[in-house]
Amino acid sequence: MLVNEMLSAFYVKVSQAKTRSVDENEVPSALLSEVANKYDLERKFDKIAEANYKIDEIKIQVQEDLKKVAVDQKEMEELDKKAENMATNAKEFEKDAKVMEKQMWWRNARLWIIIAVVIVIILIAVLVPILLTK
Repeated sequence: MLVNEMLSAFYVKVSQAKTRSVDENEVPSALLSEVANKYDLERKFDKIAEANYKIDEIKIQVQEDLKKVAVDQKEMEELDKKAENMATNAKEFEKDAKVMEKQMWWRNARLWIIIAVVIVIILIAVLVPILLTK
C-alpha cells in the first residue's frame, strides 16, 4: 500500500521531470529526497507508525548496548586473566628475590670475613716483629 503510493508518486515525479527536461544527474536524488521527506513527515502524523518507529529505534539502541556490554565483559575477563598472571609472576619474583637476597648476604658475609682475616694477618705481620725487637 504505502510502497505502491510511493512508487506511483515517484513515477509521476520522474515523468514530470523528464517533460521539464531536468538534468538526469539531479533528478533521482532530488526526487528521492522529496518523496522520502513527504513520507517521513506523514509518519510523524500517524501515531502508531511513530510509536513503532520509536520502538524500533529503541530496539536497535538496546541491541547496540548489549553488544557493547558483551565486549566490555570480554575485556574484563581478559583483564582478570592478566591480573591473575601478574599476581602469579609477582609471587615468583618475590620468591626469587628472597633467594637472591640470601645469596647476596652470604657473599657479603664471606667478603667481610676474608677482609677481617687479611687485616688480622697484616696486623700480626706488622706487630709481631715490633714486639719481638723490644
